[in-house]
Amino acid sequence: MSLRGKLVLYIIGAVALIQLSWGLSVVRSDARLLELEAEHRSRAILHAIAAPAAIHMATREFASLDAILDVYAKKSVGELAFQTIAVVDVDGVVVAHTDPREYGRRLDDPFVNDAMIARRSLSQEVQAKRGRLVRVSMPVISGLRWGTIVAETSMSGLDDRVVQNQLVVLFSTLLIAGSTAILIWSLLSRMVFLPLEAFAGVSKRLGDGKYDARVDVPPTSDELALLGTTINEMAEHIQTHAGRLEAQVTKRTHQIQEANQALGQANRDLATAVEELARLARTDGLTQLNNHRTFHERIKAEVKRSERSDSPLTLLMIDVDHFKQYNDTHGHPAGDKVLTRVAELMTDTLRTTDVVARYGGEEFAVLLVDTPLSFGAKVADKVRTAIRQTAFPGAGESQPNGRVTVSIGMAGWPMHGKTDVALIEAADKALYEAKRAGRDQVKLSGGSV
Repeated sequence: MSLRGKLVLYIIGAVALIQLSWGLSVVRSDARLLELEAEHRSRAILHAIAAPAAIHMATREFASLDAILDVYAKKSVGELAFQTIAVVDVDGVVVAHTDPREYGRRLDDPFVNDAMIARRSLSQEVQAKRGRLVRVSMPVISGLRWGTIVAETSMSGLDDRVVQNQLVVLFSTLLIAGSTAILIWSLLSRMVFLPLEAFAGVSKRLGDGKYDARVDVPPTSDELALLGTTINEMAEHIQTHAGRLEAQVTKRTHQIQEANQALGQANRDLATAVEELARLARTDGLTQLNNHRTFHERIKAEVKRSERSDSPLTLLMIDVDHFKQYNDTHGHPAGDKVLTRVAELMTDTLRTTDVVARYGGEEFAVLLVDTPLSFGAKVADKVRTAIRQTAFPGAGESQPNGRVTVSIGMAGWPMHGKTDVALIEAADKALYEAKRAGRDQVKLSGGSV
């Protein structure tokens, strides 16, 4: 082989090796960036699900949780879309899943076991039969640890794209190497170094992204003129194509930003709606106190806590005296205002740790946490006095004593009842004793205060 042929071969080999190495490194780098983007996006979505998931797991509203998972699964589209999203409780049992067949199944693999005790998000790459998967977890924590969210994202589409990009890089490398061979062979054959340097300079400027670079075509009709014209046409096509790509990238970026804004607003609206529904489910609409159901949930929990810690617990059952007479005289709107004002007075008088609820009608219930009966009696009399000393419109016309007053029944755990039901019954009986004894007084279960 001649020296000219060896020189051309060496140059072609070097160009092909550099182009191939650079192209493959770019493909691998892009693939890694997409993997990181998928993992980051998965964590962001799971973090958005975790807040409403904690509420629904606390209230055991698993059907609503299924609906939330279904919404996020449908919004996640494309080659990096979620394959599955599962919510498991602290025992590893599936309570919500994008596949209804998985409900109730216990997930017992090392990744799930690690995720159930971790306080942060974990990720794991898994090689499955249907391709490569990335698993991401997110703890569901709201005061307590309610469970864990585990999602799987398929990487098979990304792997296919990497293979395609590698083939494109190989084909591009072969194309560039062949073009370089023709160019070098022609220039060396004719020994026209100056045009070669000019062509090389323009090629470098094109490689640097300066697509407006052009070759000064010699005023001849030979191969050099043709090569110069060809390079200019190629540069024109590259410049046009690059402009189109930049416009597409700008448009796509704008669409992604709009989609992200819409998703963020949807997440905020959903969180607000869930929070409002939870509040309405636990609150009395008139007085804004805890409602009857919430009170029963709290007294059960506080009785159990008192059993564990052996701490005192006092229950007050409070009834507005002669309320029907007030209602009949002044009408129900005026009666509602009385109930609302009584609720405000109790809230202002009691501690923030105490549980105040509207038990029903004109009857209220108060749980004095970590409070013995001796102190509870003082609190009850303070509430009674605050209400008695408050001027209510029309009380002089409708109430026997010219004042709105309340009767209060007291009971304490464990002396008057070791269960929530027994404690309520004891306080209720004491309340009726206070009514029979003339109202506007506090009665302790089994005797006077």
